[in-house]
Amino acid sequence: MVLISCQAKVFKVEGFEECVRQSFEKSLTTAAFSQEIARLRRLNVEDAFLCGLLHDVGRPVLLQALSDYRNDSEVDAADDDILTTAEEFRIPLACRLITSWELPERLAVIIQHQQTPAETPEFDQQAAILNLAIDLANLALDADTEMPEQLTHPMIGVLNLYPDDVAQVLSQHAEMLDWVRSTI
Repeated sequence: MVLISCQAKVFKVEGFEECVRQSFEKSLTTAAFSQEIARLRRLNVEDAFLCGLLHDVGRPVLLQALSDYRNDSEVDAADDDILTTAEEFRIPLACRLITSWELPERLAVIIQHQQTPAETPEFDQQAAILNLAIDLANLALDADTEMPEQLTHPMIGVLNLYPDDVAQVLSQHAEMLDWVRSTI
């Protein structure tokens, strides 16, 4: 749904095109990493992929709404203010959107705890996958950083991933980025 919407250029947020593109690229990359980590842990790969894809969906929706509001009213909001507001409320809005789309509630719970996986009583492993995948996506998308062969991250222990598992996921980053860039 989000993939199709973004590819169809539904989100045409004047002045924020690059931010929306980066959010979409990061979401796809996060989805790819989430899916691979879930596969290693023998957890639901479809849920992991969806959580990765939707974890930041609130950002482009908020950017669109706030930009439209600014353009349609006499509110004088700076771009930085809009970006800050979108960052602050992106997760709660993503959860509300998932609920309104009648997707499984567990997806909203996982996304709600993407920054605090230990605080979710029921889906801590899935939230840990999302947390790790977000950081791996950020690392993979940073052109100034070379992807390491090994990684230290608090979620690796939570997920009981062995060094070979982590190395396997890290080694797939180039293929994941190729897929993401061919999708955009």
